[in-house]
Amino acid sequence: MALSLAGKPVELGPGDYSLEFRFTANSLVAPEKNRFQWQMEGWEDRWVDGGTSRTARYSFLPPGRYLFKVQATNNEGVWSVFPAELPVVIAPFYWQTLWFRTAVPLVLVGVGAWILWAALRRRHRRQLEELARRQALAAERARIARDLHDDLGASLTQLTWLCEAAGRDGPGSPAAGQGLTDIGARARGMVRSIDAIVWAVNPRNDSLDQLAHYICQFAEDFLRGTPLRCRLDVSDDLPPAALDATLRHEAFLIAREAIHNAARHSGARKLHISIRADDTHAEIRIKDEGHGFDAAILMGGDGLRNMRTRASTHGLDFAIESALGQGCLVKLKLPLIQAHPGRKSGWRAWFRQNHP
Repeated sequence: MALSLAGKPVELGPGDYSLEFRFTANSLVAPEKNRFQWQMEGWEDRWVDGGTSRTARYSFLPPGRYLFKVQATNNEGVWSVFPAELPVVIAPFYWQTLWFRTAVPLVLVGVGAWILWAALRRRHRRQLEELARRQALAAERARIARDLHDDLGASLTQLTWLCEAAGRDGPGSPAAGQGLTDIGARARGMVRSIDAIVWAVNPRNDSLDQLAHYICQFAEDFLRGTPLRCRLDVSDDLPPAALDATLRHEAFLIAREAIHNAARHSGARKLHISIRADDTHAEIRIKDEGHGFDAAILMGGDGLRNMRTRASTHGLDFAIESALGQGCLVKLKLPLIQAHPGRKSGWRAWFRQNHP
């Protein structure tokens, strides 16, 4: 006898796991004697004896490909030669697919490796930062020791000589009076040197506005009592940005040397100090209206060479422009580090307080 199942192969979506099959046999003689057995190939490994039932139910089938087969007997108990077959395909959820099960471990391994790499990299970066901090601290200590030795040591030695000379000449002699005048000038210079050293090591001064403030204050104090008139031109909108402590100190020393040169060698009556900045860089310009010099010839002087050496050592953009009869312009550009949104520029308040 032959059996048939109506319809096309069954294709079910994810989650459609319950199935019910209804079938019958092509036997009109004593159909109540027909018996059936079936098998879901791929899920069952033996035939299921269903008796006279014409319905097969499956409450849960995992995703996969199956072949439902059913066969029957006629009223004489003879089984069908070929069973009827119906393919069944149940689609999996995406997390049940092979590619997902393969990709998840790989992703987890990759994420774990990335986390480990990031942790090692962060640790290595912290170690480098700590090493750089220690090196910067050692360099700062060496610089302070050098400044103390060069500036204060030399000044104290000269004060000793002046005091000894004044003592030899007697308290009322003209030489003693001149010696006392020189001692006072040297003492004031020492005070300025100590002030510069303290300012350089104070981390509260690691900002552009503090550098502008200090340069302006130094220029006013240094040029007081000289025929050189100084014009201070500092932008109102200086960004509240930070400066590297070493670069800040080197920038001040370059500006101080430029002011010294203008006062002592330029023969100028006017000096113009300008400080401008954008979001990434600050520029300091110091220009005198003196007799100038041939830059190609005099760039080997100690003061000019020291300024250029300081700038090149720290990678700063530095230039000197001068010609005979046209004065001298010193330009220095500094990189800014970051913003301090809560801080406001303090140079204007100082300027207005000292220039009512």
